[in-house]
Amino acid sequence: MRTLSALRPLLSLAAVASLSLFANSQVTYGGLPPSSYDTLLSNAAPTQLMPEVETWRLIAEDEVAPKNQPARFGEEIPVQLTLGNSGRWDRLANGDRVWRLRIESDGAYSISLIFNDFELPPGAELYAYNDKKDVVYGQFNMANNKNNRMFAIQPLPGDAMTLEYFEPAATVAPGSISISTVVHDYRDVVGMLEEQTMGNPKAAGSCNNDVNCPEGAAWDDQIRSVAAIFIGGGLCTGSMINNTANDDTQYFITANHCGGMNNATFRFNYQKSGCGSGSAPTSMSVQGSSLLKASSNGDYRLVRLTETIPANYNVYMEGWDRSNTTPSSTVSITHPQVGVKKISFDFDAPAKSGGDWRIIKWDDGVTEPGSSGGPLYSDEGLFIGALYGGAATCSFPYDDYYPRFGNNFSALSQWLNPTGSSAQTLQGRELYGSPPVGCGVTKFGMGVGGANTARLDCPDSPTLGSTVLLRSSGLGQGSTAYLILSLGNPTTPLFGGTLFVNYLNPFAQIPVLLNNGIATYNLALPSASGLAYLTGHAQMVAPDAAQAQGWTFSNGLALTFCP
Repeated sequence: MRTLSALRPLLSLAAVASLSLFANSQVTYGGLPPSSYDTLLSNAAPTQLMPEVETWRLIAEDEVAPKNQPARFGEEIPVQLTLGNSGRWDRLANGDRVWRLRIESDGAYSISLIFNDFELPPGAELYAYNDKKDVVYGQFNMANNKNNRMFAIQPLPGDAMTLEYFEPAATVAPGSISISTVVHDYRDVVGMLEEQTMGNPKAAGSCNNDVNCPEGAAWDDQIRSVAAIFIGGGLCTGSMINNTANDDTQYFITANHCGGMNNATFRFNYQKSGCGSGSAPTSMSVQGSSLLKASSNGDYRLVRLTETIPANYNVYMEGWDRSNTTPSSTVSITHPQVGVKKISFDFDAPAKSGGDWRIIKWDDGVTEPGSSGGPLYSDEGLFIGALYGGAATCSFPYDDYYPRFGNNFSALSQWLNPTGSSAQTLQGRELYGSPPVGCGVTKFGMGVGGANTARLDCPDSPTLGSTVLLRSSGLGQGSTAYLILSLGNPTTPLFGGTLFVNYLNPFAQIPVLLNNGIATYNLALPSASGLAYLTGHAQMVAPDAAQAQGWTFSNGLALTFCP
């Protein structure tokens, strides 16, 4: 039987149920680096060694750094590493090519990368892993491409990272990868969970409250709005913010002084699982944003996240109050000292100081470097400002400043108030709180091939935990078809066809027997609640000698999973 090299196995159907798509540190698409299974790649990747980092000097500088700048966790080392001037290429037996480069920075707790050019062609895959290969990020592929051709890989534990890039032999336009910055983590941003002690001066002060302590119980919605922002070697805090259309647009607000965020990584739910104990997941991140509006006058920055936030991140879109009415008390939720999420309380009304809210004294918890851009909430739980800076520490819990949101609202209204509402407040909402599209099955594309148009149908309701029937007719007369299942966007034309599932990022490719051009498959949907209202995509592909490309393609189906 003919084979289709682009459909080489990536993940089993079991991976759908286990949510492997979200197992890595940012949105990736599963799979294994070719060196994991191809013996032609048993040779070592060449190493690019980074210059020595003066950790003692950096920590001394950090100790006196003001709040009105990102908290630094890594030294940014400028480089110019590309597919052409570094690493090595190997050609596999079938003509595919693999490029590998190992980057080492002695003494680093983790390494992250900033790309100033990133464009992967169809079928290409990029992986990053540590020396033991027990931590693998990827695959990244053309679904990670962005209009600005920028990209970043957030911190990978260890002092060495290997990049592995796979490119199919049939690639028409080769990919472009250019690394401009290697970030040497000297503060252990991956593993820093403990409170500040004499032996661990790098972590957040011990007066801070973990968000999962009893104090934070009433603020669960707001807690889920807040994310840590990794910007090169620095970190700030920011939050998702709702708009009057209530349309799930991924708006994110923070402080202007945190700097450009086109290449930033936004990490959600980075918090201890318990109160003062437990692990903090690093697996819920998205990468990249586009600037909408920023100003140093008022110190605000509004961006739109460019990668779709997966539903299982359980993100909340905070509400806001633009009235400038003084609340009776306030709460701030931030990531102090590059660490896990904390919550602070001022049980008194803030003062108005110029265009700012001034927290005269924190009563429980404080903010610290890394808290910049973190939200201030009124006693009603509504956003009223993002942290500019101040003097507060655990030993001096006084004088923090938040530019008043009401003063900046008119500059942001085209995004946050697209309906032109006169209301001074807006309530928050769950991201994807209602289905982005109605639950059920939607067809797209027409299918090509064979004497009849290949057609895929699903007569059942795609309810989580149930089994749905997928039935395809009009396929070629080969013995076996492939059912492709994916949570990728249906935007990639397969071999120039009309509109097909993004076959590059499948969860599963399942052989299905053909019977007179008909293929049927009973698809058991996982019961994981995090998949509710997500849309999966399906397509049938079968051999067809009558077609120039040698394959028949059905239309695509979009199945929105109901709870």
